[in-house]
Amino acid sequence: MREVKPGSVPVLAPDEGLLVVSVSSSESFSTLEISRDGKFLGGDAIAGVGKGRLERLFVATEGDYHWSRIDYPYRYYPLDDDKEFHFHVKHGVINYPGELVYRPRNQSRADIHIANRGLRAIDWLRAKYPDLYAKFAFEYGGHYADSFPAFYRKEREAQPTRTDADLDRTLPLPDPGKLPIPVADLWPKTHIHRLAISPGGDMLAEATYGDASHLDLIDLRSYLSVPLVSSNRGYVDDVDWLGKDILAVSYVDSDADPPWIYVFRIGAADAKGRRSASQSLLSHRGWVLGTSKAYPDHVLVESWSDGGDLQVHAVDIGPDAKTSDPSQFWRPTRIDRGFSGARGWFVDGNGELRGVLAYKDKQLWLYYGSGGHYEPVFKVSDFNVATMSADGSRFYGMSDKDRGQTDLVELDPATGKLSTLYSKPGIDMEGAVFDSRNKIAGAYYHSNGVRVVDYFDDAERNTAARIAKAFPGMTTMIIDRDESATQVVVAVERSDQAARYYHVDLAHSAATLIDEAKPALASKKLAAARLIEVAAADGTRIEAYLTLPVDAAGKAPLVVFPHGGPIGIRDSLEFDPSVQLFASMGYAVLQVNYRGSGGFGRQFREAGERHYGGLIEDDIDAATRAVIKDYPVDASRMCAVGASYGGYSALVSAIRWPERFRCVVSISGVSDQLLMFTASDSTRTANDRADVEKIIGNPATDEARMREFSPLYRYRELKVPVMLAHGTEDQRVDYEHSRRLVRMLNLAGHPPVMLSLVGEGHGGFDSANELVLWKAVAGFLREYLDPPVAKMVPAPAAPATH
Repeated sequence: MREVKPGSVPVLAPDEGLLVVSVSSSESFSTLEISRDGKFLGGDAIAGVGKGRLERLFVATEGDYHWSRIDYPYRYYPLDDDKEFHFHVKHGVINYPGELVYRPRNQSRADIHIANRGLRAIDWLRAKYPDLYAKFAFEYGGHYADSFPAFYRKEREAQPTRTDADLDRTLPLPDPGKLPIPVADLWPKTHIHRLAISPGGDMLAEATYGDASHLDLIDLRSYLSVPLVSSNRGYVDDVDWLGKDILAVSYVDSDADPPWIYVFRIGAADAKGRRSASQSLLSHRGWVLGTSKAYPDHVLVESWSDGGDLQVHAVDIGPDAKTSDPSQFWRPTRIDRGFSGARGWFVDGNGELRGVLAYKDKQLWLYYGSGGHYEPVFKVSDFNVATMSADGSRFYGMSDKDRGQTDLVELDPATGKLSTLYSKPGIDMEGAVFDSRNKIAGAYYHSNGVRVVDYFDDAERNTAARIAKAFPGMTTMIIDRDESATQVVVAVERSDQAARYYHVDLAHSAATLIDEAKPALASKKLAAARLIEVAAADGTRIEAYLTLPVDAAGKAPLVVFPHGGPIGIRDSLEFDPSVQLFASMGYAVLQVNYRGSGGFGRQFREAGERHYGGLIEDDIDAATRAVIKDYPVDASRMCAVGASYGGYSALVSAIRWPERFRCVVSISGVSDQLLMFTASDSTRTANDRADVEKIIGNPATDEARMREFSPLYRYRELKVPVMLAHGTEDQRVDYEHSRRLVRMLNLAGHPPVMLSLVGEGHGGFDSANELVLWKAVAGFLREYLDPPVAKMVPAPAAPATH
């Protein structure tokens, strides 16, 4: 390899090609090495890689290469053995193997991957090496071909005078003005993260976070609160009661590191019900596994060793313990000796290590055993393990292996066989519930859009019935309970009420409100969603939910709001802040559980596979037509809004039904199906790619169909106003999707509104960005749904039956 300086035009030998090296790093490091496969010479080392982006252009001999290592002065990350970092250089073309993305998490671990950000590389080449870009074809060299570079070159050459600045033009974010419900009330800064009742039922730990993180201890007799944690540097991630008066608190101060663990000893309540608490900090970051009878006054902690291994220690937390002593986390004192490569441990009711997750042949397996000897018993992809039984003889979890739906199952590790604990034909179980002794007590799922819990014994059923009777018309869920099962914490909600959390004293038939998820909404009149059922063109039953605005006069504009996923995800009749925002503005909202959605059994779920942009959108269309026919919605004022797959669906729907929609909002949305195979964390391994090929298609054989249903390649048909919002650190749907679509829409003379959410990933945005996003969406909808314009009528079709 030899570097090409900007402005020079090298003469290539017959066996040589050009190679673009592109790196995105959040931290400076010493050296990046690239090696040629099987040869001592033939690669290169780039010194002094800084924070940000680096691009270099090289001449390289045709052959196989790989990113080989990232070096620091005192540590390094080897990449040689990972096939995902290998690439091929062809002669006579500009080779682009993708961008090496480097995100160190701590001193021993880093997120390193390849992302196809071809448009960014093309822009750099056009700026620094215009003659070379004009002379040679640009080819992506990953596991799949990328047809966009050639497509973009052709479309761009048809408009040679347009500059990159012209083609990156975006419209300003529209101002929504005063909203009936402020966005900050729907997405408040403070969120209730965790509620945990003490084993004795007399105390409740409540973790919240917003501008600062708080952990409060509430006495459940006096309801007086004592602050245990208050910090603006991180957040309380979890709380675990280790005894009746001992509380372990996991505190995250950096997403790059495991949490710190604080241990609080809670004093008795004084005459006024106030409590004191003493605090100690463990010397090493990690995760609480629980307690162990073999180690009284100790807590079991998982943590990463300096070498990157997951280790387990029993850490002394007794009254006289020196929790800050680092020797408690030394290698010789670990209790998981005899097994390496662990990714997560399971303990039985005595606190003995009996199960472990680890990789075997690049797939995650559940291992079982004791005393340092463990054998693989089941592949995790076929069994989503939740917990282990108290006696250590069974694992509980969810599986649809050889079943028509996802069932609650138990695994006998002695035989490796799954047995059904609870099943309902055609309905997917979503989780298990446990009694006060952590014994499995029931399963929950959705029926007609409402969450349902089925308990296995009469006592549990009677308890659930008493609670439901106390909150008529609401969905109730027990989220924690004490050892006696008489003191419980209950979440209460429905589509027009955000979750409220109650302490229910079953012994005295009393319920006391502890807190509300969105207290500012208590005085607001919110809109209730209703279940509607639609028959698709082939007769398949499609479940959907329609929310009509409160006190609407006449027909309301309609927001079609498809969910993300798409496979295995669903909407429900539960509170949704986005729906309430739209409804408060006077818009009806339609949510559709199209084929592919979770909850309706395996056949329904798999029916959505390989139908992205097709059958899935046909189901949404059937529901849309039914709503237009039977409900007071204005067919001339409709917009499609969605996130992730929902954003993709909104874009595709505007192309398929161009006269139906006035506007489209795509949040973190896919624009190019093919790019999902070269720039996503869902396709970084061979097994992942095989899974995604099953549900989307194989780019090698299905490219034409995938391009047909990709908005990027049909950009000229996107004639309605478009708003895009995307996190710049999105690893599931790379920011490249929106970067490319902005460029193409500008080529069509149709610049979009664009909100770049700097530093954000694929959803779960911080509160400040959440507010900016939804204010912008509200302003965009007001701009295109509120003003009266000439009537737009949907394309005619046979009436849907429902």
